[in-house]
Amino acid sequence: MLTENWEHDEYDSSGHLVAHYSSFQQVSATSKGQCGWRKFDKDNQRVREQDALS
Repeated sequence: MLTENWEHDEYDSSGHLVAHYSSFQQVSATSKGQCGWRKFDKDNQRVREQDALS
């Protein structure tokens, strides 16, 4: 299984951190996959998430 993870931050116009995102994509040897992301607020509390199968 191939797994790729990446992260990025979101800042407001004043340069303050407002959110952190963690994303992933997984693909199996049979080409079945899953991807998704998690959004965390400035206090590191999860506020949204989404997963999808392909």
